[in-house]
Amino acid sequence: MANNSFVELSNASFHAAHTKADLVRVRITCADIASGHVGRLVDQLMQLSDTVEGALRWKDKLIIGIEKSPHESRDVSQIPEAVRYFRRLTKQWPFWSHFAEKECGTMGAVLRLLIGTECLRKGAENEGVMLTNADAVRYQSKWLFDQMQHLYHCHGLPEAQAIDTAQAMALAVNAMFQKT
Repeated sequence: MANNSFVELSNASFHAAHTKADLVRVRITCADIASGHVGRLVDQLMQLSDTVEGALRWKDKLIIGIEKSPHESRDVSQIPEAVRYFRRLTKQWPFWSHFAEKECGTMGAVLRLLIGTECLRKGAENEGVMLTNADAVRYQSKWLFDQMQHLYHCHGLPEAQAIDTAQAMALAVNAMFQKT
């Protein structure tokens, strides 16, 4: 992904059909989180999912960037306001399993934000976060897959792509649990 170009979805002039970028970065700012309003971002995300062309072009091409305040040391999945914002966004636009990239951690970030995490500590410093509720991971993964299936049904996308996406999602989930 290092050599890929990307466009930020937070840009008011974003037009999915006209960009030449390889990736779309969903940028969620501190101001977005503080306001709690997801409408602007949902409108922009809909540009990716509203057409067959968009759904095909942007499959596995979405990355997420969530701002934290400078004094915040917790992982974003442990910041209640950020988690609430992302869950509200996902209720309005639930197609992460189709659009989120799966190899570099975006799908894992989606699941951490939707499920919640526990902090892993080594000494006095945070070492990272971990999903600890396997049932919640299964439930949320299935729910996201069902939402993706709805997208595929609406656009008449091939079932083979849904199967490929499910396999990539399973690998992303497994990778999250294998990290030590």
